[in-house]
Amino acid sequence: EEKLANAKLLSAECEEWRPIYNHFGDNDGKKIRLEIQSYVLMNVLVKANYYLKQFSNRYELSCDGLTLSVVDGFEGGVVRPVNTLSGGEQFLVSLALALGLAGMSDTGLSVDMLLIDEGFGSLSGEHLNSALETLERLNAIAGSRKVGVISHVERLRERIHTHVEVSQRGHDPSTVQVKVVGGADS
Repeated sequence: EEKLANAKLLSAECEEWRPIYNHFGDNDGKKIRLEIQSYVLMNVLVKANYYLKQFSNRYELSCDGLTLSVVDGFEGGVVRPVNTLSGGEQFLVSLALALGLAGMSDTGLSVDMLLIDEGFGSLSGEHLNSALETLERLNAIAGSRKVGVISHVERLRERIHTHVEVSQRGHDPSTVQVKVVGGADS
């Protein structure tokens, strides 16, 4: 009888924990990893949406689990898959996500350097200007964080004053030169 009473107590205690187990528990830990990854993604999106609003007030990022979507403010708040955006819009979303991820330093994640490779050529003049203004503001407040841009867009060369130029020399090793042109070092 004592063992049966103990078994009933243990069974009742187990039932108290069943909702948590059903939500998080499985043999390989996949459920809890998905929950944690979704939580981190939501935090990245808060920061990414801040930057996305700097580029354009049309879109806001949202997620369902780990699936990203955009809320289109110009279309009455309809939720769209990210792959329905134009190339320039996808670049702005990607840039906002990268900046949002880099901004996660308050969570213990440290991103000291962000390299942006091309993509600026796909932007309209207005979006290019918004992206450059946002990067300039970020540079002004970034402290020790550095943002590097790899691009062939001439307007970038005019606005970004520190250039790293890599020149090929046939079969010899390439040369690298750092130049500060016009304005202050940025």
